[in-house]
Amino acid sequence: MKTIHIKGENMSRLNLMIWSAFVLILQSGCIGGGSTPTPVINTGGETTQKVGIGIEKGKIENYPTSVQGLYYYGQVVIEPQLTMEALKGPEAQTFLSHISNLLGEEKRNFGLSATPIIDGKVQPDIVLFNYSYNSSTKEWVTYLNEEPRTRMVLLKPDTTLSFELKYISVDGKTFNSIKDITKDLYGATVLVSGVSIPYVDLITEKISNMLSSAVSSTTVLSFNPVSNPKKSVKYFIKTKANKKLANVKFSLLLRDSVVSGAVVNSELNKIPQVNNFTNPLNAVYTSYTNAFTLNDQLQKDESIVTFSQINNPMQFRDKCQNIINRLETYGLNLFDRYNAFSQILEGTNFLRKENLYHSGCLSSSRLALLNRMGIPLKAPQSAHQHIEISDSHLTNLGGYMLNPIANKGFKSDLLKLFSETLIVQSDELMDFETFRSEDGEALMSPENFMEMIGEVGVARFGLYNQQRKEYASFFFRALQSDTIYRIKLNRERKWGKIRTVLIEPWSDDEIAPKKQAQLRTLADETVLGYENDVMRQNNEPVIALNG
Repeated sequence: MKTIHIKGENMSRLNLMIWSAFVLILQSGCIGGGSTPTPVINTGGETTQKVGIGIEKGKIENYPTSVQGLYYYGQVVIEPQLTMEALKGPEAQTFLSHISNLLGEEKRNFGLSATPIIDGKVQPDIVLFNYSYNSSTKEWVTYLNEEPRTRMVLLKPDTTLSFELKYISVDGKTFNSIKDITKDLYGATVLVSGVSIPYVDLITEKISNMLSSAVSSTTVLSFNPVSNPKKSVKYFIKTKANKKLANVKFSLLLRDSVVSGAVVNSELNKIPQVNNFTNPLNAVYTSYTNAFTLNDQLQKDESIVTFSQINNPMQFRDKCQNIINRLETYGLNLFDRYNAFSQILEGTNFLRKENLYHSGCLSSSRLALLNRMGIPLKAPQSAHQHIEISDSHLTNLGGYMLNPIANKGFKSDLLKLFSETLIVQSDELMDFETFRSEDGEALMSPENFMEMIGEVGVARFGLYNQQRKEYASFFFRALQSDTIYRIKLNRERKWGKIRTVLIEPWSDDEIAPKKQAQLRTLADETVLGYENDVMRQNNEPVIALNG
């Protein structure tokens, strides 16, 4: 498994640029590096020992296994904890001197913020804690942002959640203002790749201006959930004398739905059980400034409203794929996307009309996924139809394949044998890319199928095989090849219409030599394109048939 390293560097000789055009050598370090305090700067006529501030990386926890991409949302919870260990007694004044040097003259506040960067997009800063010096009592007053968190984001294979840590200097009022702004922003269930991005940009800029005196540290934390199952990282903020100012823990929470709690280790990468009465779209807001949800927005969308009016199977299938793709653009994961879509389908005839159910709107694998999630979508019960497929029907289909122009009169009767949507499998003789579903099957109307089968160019056919209740088949040779193929017509149920057509090359070992010879005889002159028969072009001898 690939290991992703955190970009935290030793800060023992860290140069920090101060915007006032002065350069201060911040003699601090990762305390674990064993550096010793460096004495002496002259501040206010007193000789003091410089404190220095360092960020030390602590314990890292990992999930027990890798995380499946597109299954989960990620949300990072930050847990800052303060300690007054470094700011007791005379050290309070010493620390103040260092803050003045680090952040500028007259600065009497020190804290830490984290800037989330999700897939390269900078999010508004989250203030974590702040120390404010009270000149009257000569003591430090603390401010804490308890368990702030980022917004949720869909975890794709390449998703990265990074954090840049910054030293900040704001008063208590400003700290609380920023805390309240980000609480409203990050507290809402709004996906990062979803809505109101311009609003987020405005908040990012506003908070950045409020933290104008911040100084970046070199500590950058990154979560790459799919490639590296890191669960949490802890940091210690210390003085150079190895005394703590704060501990900060970053923990990645995984959610399999916007309406569920965090996933525990034992449930990782399992198909969740969902409540189809709880629509995920109601938990996603379209704006930070109003209470409208994504469900409210889509209820007014013309393409959703008119969805229920579509009864043509192929148009219905295309609309299904369009809506599913749109739901993905809102940042919904696999489970929420299909849960929400199943509820949109309730407003249509999908579960009432067999032709729409079998249109290819939902593939068999997606229906199985919904069933495993606890949302079974069962096919509608239809009136029993007894469809007879006779040898004459097979003869007419074969004749149509030989010459679709001369035998076009067979077409209308043949179309009655097929379901309104066909699944056709044939990788060699037909180009089905236009009709491919998400599972790779070619889904088409009977009219499309008849048009394409008429373009194959067939030289000979025969050898009917009737399993009258389940399927029918025959063999043929295409003009372009001496390979023998079987076309198998599978019913959707016993005595039902043809639902699946399979065209596959057939082994000579399974066909009697005499029958092989019949299929490899030159095409008759009544066959459309007979002059292009590969047997004729190659001057291959034709086996004489006896009887």
